[in-house]
Amino acid sequence: HATTTVAAFSGCNLSEIQPALRGHILEDVGRTIYQRHYPNSHITDPVPGYRCDGVRRSQKQAEFDWMCDKIRVQCKSGQISLDRLTQKWRCRFAAIKPHTFDQLFLVLYTPK
Repeated sequence: HATTTVAAFSGCNLSEIQPALRGHILEDVGRTIYQRHYPNSHITDPVPGYRCDGVRRSQKQAEFDWMCDKIRVQCKSGQISLDRLTQKWRCRFAAIKPHTFDQLFLVLYTPK
């Protein structure tokens, strides 16, 4: 339930940041962890490409987050929360588009 989740994250600096900014921070953390796990791989930023209306995408609007050798990697982050009905902790990842990447890297934000 919301108060239990809020209490669990009390004192965590990331919990006080807007969700979009927190997502960007966790993506950067995820990329750093990924690079450490694949030290001999060539990891680069994606080529943003174009939207369906022909307008060039910005770097943060690319269809995936980075390239690892020739693999398109998408990083998604999520925060755990207590489900009120089941009283179990859960995490929900949204806006996952499997056709836009080859590998999905999930970053879970949990209290300490």
